[in-house]
Amino acid sequence: MRYKAEYIWIDGTRPTAKLRSKTKILTDGAEPPIWGFDGSSTNQAQGHASDRVLKPVASFPDPIRGGRDVLVMCEVYNTDDTPHESNTHAARGKHAVAAGCRWLVAETGEPAEGAANPSLNNLVRAGLQPRYARRNWVWHSGGSV
Repeated sequence: MRYKAEYIWIDGTRPTAKLRSKTKILTDGAEPPIWGFDGSSTNQAQGHASDRVLKPVASFPDPIRGGRDVLVMCEVYNTDDTPHESNTHAARGKHAVAAGCRWLVAETGEPAEGAANPSLNNLVRAGLQPRYARRNWVWHSGGSV
């Protein structure tokens, strides 16, 4: 069986970035892989040397398509594995380390037991170490939605 993975990322449009997406068909059991795209159509590259890379950081069930289909939240990287300038999450961690910051507050959420935490992993790769994790709370409205 196959399923659809809708890759979603933030483009390089200024002053207000936009969401972009494209769909990849995957076989059951396959995790969404790193995937390339042409950044010239998303304001993330000039017409030459426009290859960019989508790195999945989180996956969620697709509420519209349903079934096994998923939404894949991505960060944009250059082909040399450096974060693209529009990847502000990665840039924030890098600049904090370079500026000598001892503390950086980041809302990454705590993963479910056994689940990955790509946002936290990106900050750790930038040289930051977690010092405090607050407990997650789930709020329910009490009514039907």
